[in-house]
Amino acid sequence: MTSDRELHAQVTRMGLKSILVTGDSIVDKLAVVMIRAHLKPQLESTRCTVCGGRLEVTGEDRLGRVTWSCESCGKIYWKGSHWKNITRTVKLVEQRIARHSPLD
Repeated sequence: MTSDRELHAQVTRMGLKSILVTGDSIVDKLAVVMIRAHLKPQLESTRCTVCGGRLEVTGEDRLGRVTWSCESCGKIYWKGSHWKNITRTVKLVEQRIARHSPLD
């Protein structure tokens, strides 16, 4: 996956798979990747963003938020204020995919 047209062409000529990521916004770029890779956006993650380890629910923090921890590296996760932005972005990507007019 790349936004570099020359690299994409070179890799494709070599017989390798490549997705040319186009679009101006992150929503457009994510939609292109999701459409071309036949993926579905999902909010719930079961993997650590640091090491890829599995996440498991560990309880609640003192504010009553559900927490998860990585079985491999121990990183703790919770739905903080950034979660609203993530949720909004995923919904916009879903809308873009529903229109299914990928950007070339």
